[in-house]
Amino acid sequence: KTARDYGSLAFVKTAKNPSGKTRLKFNECKHPRIGKIRCEGYLYEVSPEGWLVKGDTIHFGTRHYSDIVIPAGQYYIKIKGEDVGKKVYATGTIEISPFVTNYINVTVQ
Repeated sequence: KTARDYGSLAFVKTAKNPSGKTRLKFNECKHPRIGKIRCEGYLYEVSPEGWLVKGDTIHFGTRHYSDIVIPAGQYYIKIKGEDVGKKVYATGTIEISPFVTNYINVTVQ
């Protein structure tokens, strides 16, 4: 985890999906002074005690993995903005609701 959270992570909405699976979908990634950008990063499952679970990280981003099936629960997310002149990030914890598609907006800092 980073020493503090960067940027912001916001759920836009949840919606039923035909398969009834728990999904996470990247709605948009943006920089506050540029607008929409591409972002890539990882999700790390958080244990009930608040620790990051060791094991496989889940790749997530705007290009290839923008709509993923994922178990419900709490995750720590680290996102890096691309095509920006300097390094920009968004980090923080999100809660994934079960059996619906969770839409998320990311603003990097």
